[in-house]
Amino acid sequence: MNPLTLLPFIQAMIVLSFVIFIVGMIRPTWVFFWMKDPRRYLIIAVSMIVFMLSLIGYGETMKKIAGEKEKQSQQPSAPMEKPK
Repeated sequence: MNPLTLLPFIQAMIVLSFVIFIVGMIRPTWVFFWMKDPRRYLIIAVSMIVFMLSLIGYGETMKKIAGEKEKQSQQPSAPMEKPK
């Protein structure tokens, strides 16, 4: 899979973790709608796990992108002909 196609998904997950945290701190029942009495510490745990996983994915994706750029820059280009 091309890392450039994965990058917007990972960035959306980072934003989603912040949205889960903010909304969950205000109204925990909106995030965990299937629970009778959701606790805020559970919201913190879930949002931090999503945030950490998305940052790991972002770092790995950027590492792959940098490796591909370096690989392209190391490829020898075609020799240029001298003008006559």
